[in-house]
Amino acid sequence: MVHEHIIDNSDTVIVGDMVKLRNGNLEVTTAGGAVHGVIVDIVDKKGNSISGSVAEVGSATVTGAAGQETVVVAADNETVDLIACKVETSKYAIFSGSVTGTMNTPSSSNKAGGWVSVADQNDIDETTHSRTITDVRELKNWGADPDDSSRMLVSINHSEAWDNGAAMA
Repeated sequence: MVHEHIIDNSDTVIVGDMVKLRNGNLEVTTAGGAVHGVIVDIVDKKGNSISGSVAEVGSATVTGAAGQETVVVAADNETVDLIACKVETSKYAIFSGSVTGTMNTPSSSNKAGGWVSVADQNDIDETTHSRTITDVRELKNWGADPDDSSRMLVSINHSEAWDNGAAMA
């Protein structure tokens, strides 16, 4: 399920970042917290993709190739430019992410099963991989990405969007 949220003032986002909501606005997530979702597109206040030629970015800075842009929004984004992200929040969506450790180091992390923590908005802390059901982690591990074995396939386990705020194992 994709939701659209305005980016918090003065923040930097990239398609593929894991994000959270703070005071109703979107921020990149940090280690240890629930994940609201993953950015799948960045849009202007009219809903036009930043990758398109008709997008109105106002004071935001956009760099990078189409579909891989880094967007830095202005200090007044919440009231003026209204640059937003489309965020996939489903716990059933599977994403490929870079890892901070080495795949298959702890407990067969290259194979599906178990849970891992978020290192930052675009990295998975592979060193936290656990197959113990009572260990609380933000992401569910689906094994190594078949297109790039140095990356891990994950889905959201501890969801800011869908869980009640309690730790979910």
